[in-house]
Amino acid sequence: MTTATSADQVIQAATNLAPLIREYSDEAEQNLRLSTPVVDALTDAGVFRYLVPQSLGGGEGDPPGFYRMVEELGRVDGSTGWCGYVGSGGSFIGPNLSDEAAQPIWSDPRAVLAGGVFPFQPIVREAGGYRVNGQWSYVSGSTHATYLMASCILPSDESPGNEAQADPNLGFVVVPRDAAESPDTWDVLGLNGTGSHDVAIRSILVSELFTAQFRPGGPKGSHYQGQLYRFPFTGFFAQPMGAVALGIAQGAIDSVIDVAQSKVPVGGGGQSTLNERPLFHLQIAEAVAAASSARTWLYQVVQENWELAQAGEVPLAARNLLALAAAHATKSARQAIEVMYLAAGGSANYNKSPLPRAGRDIHALTQHVATSPQQFPNAGRILAGLEPDSPFIFL
Repeated sequence: MTTATSADQVIQAATNLAPLIREYSDEAEQNLRLSTPVVDALTDAGVFRYLVPQSLGGGEGDPPGFYRMVEELGRVDGSTGWCGYVGSGGSFIGPNLSDEAAQPIWSDPRAVLAGGVFPFQPIVREAGGYRVNGQWSYVSGSTHATYLMASCILPSDESPGNEAQADPNLGFVVVPRDAAESPDTWDVLGLNGTGSHDVAIRSILVSELFTAQFRPGGPKGSHYQGQLYRFPFTGFFAQPMGAVALGIAQGAIDSVIDVAQSKVPVGGGGQSTLNERPLFHLQIAEAVAAASSARTWLYQVVQENWELAQAGEVPLAARNLLALAAAHATKSARQAIEVMYLAAGGSANYNKSPLPRAGRDIHALTQHVATSPQQFPNAGRILAGLEPDSPFIFL
């Protein structure tokens, strides 16, 4: 298969993969990881390289296209949408890496990067690099990744202390996947197929070339001079969760509309189908309104941030609205799915229905800190004119 590069090509490729993704979705749910044919197809379609620079063989796409892509995947299967977002968004650590590190990572056309962000682990300076020893949770896509990113706390005497507003001690290391262990920790309610096991790096010396500081607005490698790499880091590493959530919600809406054509509910209404009943009309309207309005705002804010990035810089106010819109999209998606679950009646209790999985996946997604209810007071604090609590918004 020819690797797609443009937004429309990658989105169309993701759409074309729907039958394959559905075919393997139960297997992924049971095995707690994406199935190899799906990973291979996503790789061939260019999903994981959508944000990689063209000079390194990637798509160097645009943010709105990226959000559309992961939403389309999430519409088919939540775990696949999540892994598509993580595997592609993870490449956005590249701007902080040296050319000497970026080149070997992305020279492999089948490279996929997974990352462990929490907890930030201290690393120790030694001759030849840094000694890394720690364990990170929720490393989505760890079972099919070729490289792993692990967040760290740089030695305080080495941080320059001049990176405005972001914690200068926050950094990361990148290691080949086979250099890390993977404890069997992924036993969860939802997003089962993401393979989000812990990863452990046991006393490995990592070269300085593969160690970097998170540097908002700082120097970037020669491959990362394009306008795309001015977009906020969290806009690729966190907020796309809102798009995945909307995809899961749209998939639930689609499935209930389909069932409603032939389902004859027990109770009032005689032999009329669910599709003919006023209560269902109310419920479907509520679900579509919740998902569609949240989608419109999210994509509007993504576009505004993209235009600002192209012009040179994305200010705090715009970054804040992107975080808020993503959290709102996730909340609205959950509400839409819950309404659809009620609308489907007893049919929703059967595991053959996509609704139980959609419900589990969306409730797993809402637990992530990037789109959790905590984002609302965080955003409100900035809207009130106060300084943000977290430095991550400046990345």
